[in-house]
Amino acid sequence: MVELKNVDVHFKDGGGVDALNGVNLRIEDGEFVFIVGDSGAGKSTLLKLLTREIAPTSGRVFVNGYNLAKIKNKKIPYFRRSIGMIFQDFRLIPDLNVYDNVAFVLRVTNKPKKTIRHRVPYVLNLVKLVERAKAYPDTLSGGEKQRVAIARALVKMPPVLLLDEPLSNLDARLRLQTREEIRRIQRETGITTIFVTHDQEEAMSISDIIIVMKDGRMQQVGRPQEVYDNPVNLFVAKFLGTPPINVFNGYVKNEKLYIGKDELFAVQGVSDREVYVGIRPEGFIPEDSGKLHCKMERIEIMGRDISIVSKNDDSLNTVVRSIITNDRVIDGTREEVAFNLKPSKVLIFDKETEERIRYGEK
Repeated sequence: MVELKNVDVHFKDGGGVDALNGVNLRIEDGEFVFIVGDSGAGKSTLLKLLTREIAPTSGRVFVNGYNLAKIKNKKIPYFRRSIGMIFQDFRLIPDLNVYDNVAFVLRVTNKPKKTIRHRVPYVLNLVKLVERAKAYPDTLSGGEKQRVAIARALVKMPPVLLLDEPLSNLDARLRLQTREEIRRIQRETGITTIFVTHDQEEAMSISDIIIVMKDGRMQQVGRPQEVYDNPVNLFVAKFLGTPPINVFNGYVKNEKLYIGKDELFAVQGVSDREVYVGIRPEGFIPEDSGKLHCKMERIEIMGRDISIVSKNDDSLNTVVRSIITNDRVIDGTREEVAFNLKPSKVLIFDKETEERIRYGEK
């Protein structure tokens, strides 16, 4: 189990920086957790806490039974041996073949030869590299090098595995393949896994739990679909989703939601005010009788889906993107396109606080 209680990290250098503020987090054994956010969100600081590269300014951090806020320096190396770590750079030893790169971590900790002979083939089989055991790093593809790094982390049989942007050096196809492999391995081993990334698509696709961070604070924690469907604020709504959510200037008057002059639908219980209106790309229904009017730009064919690209004077995005299935016939030459909206895909946010405003709830 991994647990953080009321954790703050304050760096005095540079005039003082609050890297983490009031972080409370509990990760259960066997969970696959992604930590996402932009640069400076606090992701790397959180990971450094979990490896005890830094200590919290205040609060408590527990990993594998160790209280990292109070651990003595002489015990830190023993703690680090109890966790697995995978980095964005592979850190393979060029003069050792795949087998010996994986075995190295066991040899330096004086594990018995019998243990090495058992564990190394086991993890090489997990990452599907048994046939490459005698190959050297300079003959491996990027995906194979990353799988060696994964095997090296797993061979210690750690209860917790930490991954720091491990796929950033791979091309798009290899990233997809490798993240699926990581998910498969995590399920087979049941290791508690914490994966730090800026790529929300990775997090949405394979995580059990997603943690969205901004400016050193946890914005929202939950299952990916839950966070996507019910973001607590505009930042989370904009951070998750590909294509991104469409955001408009809007307002509420007499419990009705408007974008410009277009009246969309009733929002029971919401007082008159200016708001941001967020509409997920899949929330648009193109119909001649639609209530939201946009200027047609073009149609983009995306295989099974079609993207209608349009513009609206109240949109905060460069263009408005709506995604529909390719069984619909849309005339891309017309000047205007009208949409009805799926209310479950329309989110409204307070203009000042950017917090989510819920409507129609008792």
